[in-house]
Amino acid sequence: MEKKETTIDDLAIMIKHGFDQVATKDELRGLDQRLDFVDQRLDKLEEIQKDIFEELNATHADVAYMRRTLDPMVRNDIAQDEVIENLGTRVERLEHKAKFA
Repeated sequence: MEKKETTIDDLAIMIKHGFDQVATKDELRGLDQRLDFVDQRLDKLEEIQKDIFEELNATHADVAYMRRTLDPMVRNDIAQDEVIENLGTRVERLEHKAKFA
């Protein structure tokens, strides 16, 4: 295989092609403006994420408070149901002995 020699014209074409691939200052300014816009959007997104995190923490605290508050009430309600059922049974026995039923 024979090597082709690179001429000055070939070299000039390669350099021109390389420069054609380089971004212009105007293109870079546009990119800079877009990056600034993206940074602003990311800052806003971080604020939103922080707000969501704070709301989730507050909601978790509210749920924990409700559990602590409702737990004794539920236990008390169950105990009262048992007492009422027991009293119902006793009233039935008394009525039966007194021949009301």
